[in-house]
Amino acid sequence: MSIKTTVKVTIKGTDCEVKIPNVSQSFKIEELKMDLTGGRYAEMARSGLIVHNYNLDLADAIAIFSVMIPDLKKILGIESYETMDMMTGKELVKAYRNTYAAFYKEFTNALYEGLETDEPK
Repeated sequence: MSIKTTVKVTIKGTDCEVKIPNVSQSFKIEELKMDLTGGRYAEMARSGLIVHNYNLDLADAIAIFSVMIPDLKKILGIESYETMDMMTGKELVKAYRNTYAAFYKEFTNALYEGLETDEPK
């Protein structure tokens, strides 16, 4: 089975080719998710609240796209992700949900296939 390694994501009218992250990029993305959520990523995921689900997608989108698209701030016309307006954030969430999430899920399904559960026995 052949797994796609890049996907085209459109952000604010700009087409960006996004690759599967390498190991270093993957660690950086996970670190950014925790930073963006003040270390509460897992707690927010467990809450089930709509606002938390949206903010988790926003954290995922910022973390992934900021690492994988070096010119993202320029594309968005922003200086900082922390001060970015919410409608710009919505653009990232849409790109993440509509394109990247399914692409990455296919990759992680293949990556984790045949591995034991992450839970210690």
